[in-house]
Amino acid sequence: MGTLTDARSRLTGTWTLLSFDLFPPGEPPIHAAGTGTMTYDEFSNLKVDLRLTPASVKLAEKIGIPVTPEGSITTVGHAVIDLERRALSYVLEGQSPMRQARHPLDTNLPRYWELKGDELTLRTKDEKGTVLSVSVWRKN
Repeated sequence: MGTLTDARSRLTGTWTLLSFDLFPPGEPPIHAAGTGTMTYDEFSNLKVDLRLTPASVKLAEKIGIPVTPEGSITTVGHAVIDLERRALSYVLEGQSPMRQARHPLDTNLPRYWELKGDELTLRTKDEKGTVLSVSVWRKN
């Protein structure tokens, strides 16, 4: 992805979650943490629908991520692409883009991407570079 236009073009579409692993600090890893879909449009709007496993729901509640009683998280916002770092940040509707992260998996932390064919891998890292989550998506 050499240009912002190219990056947006390649990201545009609906994606299905293939795998989702969480590596919370001081906790055992959670593999196969959920299922979901992600939709990115030509205006950089991003909608993510996740359905978490029971173990993931417990972690989400523990670190302050709002989850429905059914274990769902739906977020709607705008993605900001950083080509140099190969990262995207997610600004939720109604929230300031400059707000502080509230937990290690907060949506405003950058997700570092790798795109190979129709598979997109997103990694969340802490300030030391330790990977906190890995999600792999396939474009529909």
